[in-house]
Amino acid sequence: MRIFYGLYVQNEKLAAAFDLIRFLAEPNFFRRAHITVRGPYTTPLTINSSETFTIYPKGIDSFFDVTQRQHTVFLKCEIPGIERVWHKPDFEGKITPHITFYDGKERSLAYSLLRQLQTHNWIFPIQSTELVEVAPKAAAASLNEFQLHQETYNEILGQNIDYRIVGQLHWRKRIDLVAWVADFVDKNFAQVK
Repeated sequence: MRIFYGLYVQNEKLAAAFDLIRFLAEPNFFRRAHITVRGPYTTPLTINSSETFTIYPKGIDSFFDVTQRQHTVFLKCEIPGIERVWHKPDFEGKITPHITFYDGKERSLAYSLLRQLQTHNWIFPIQSTELVEVAPKAAAASLNEFQLHQETYNEILGQNIDYRIVGQLHWRKRIDLVAWVADFVDKNFAQVK
């Protein structure tokens, strides 16, 4: 098993909004939004740091590799001091902190998500948690984590959401829901441009 370590968003409502964007974009899995900072490892590390970081989003960006059918949409971030704990050999020494909102094969969905998220303001400081092990993706059938924040997700969307039927919605309808979430982030967290 590959083990990764990362930072989560400390503010629970903002974290829930980011989680919801990820889930709406890729409803077959649930994974808390995070920034991967270390890994992969084959055995767990002992982390002796309670240091947190201030994350400065720099906007929505993407990585598309059509030949590999990889379409990634993410929130590009700057994190002063992250180089002290950064260790991602797969990134060949580059420090590229980001929060992934979508990483999948659906090009139309990815482009639509990218366009939708780019219409919103993502410029605001975010306080991180300390460095912790990143939980693996959970199959949609075992979404205990989603259910823990159900009321917050309903508040963000302004409606009740049943995670079991989200995957049955056409991706365009899910992008409409992403717009609601991004509006919530704008209204509650974004700074005036």
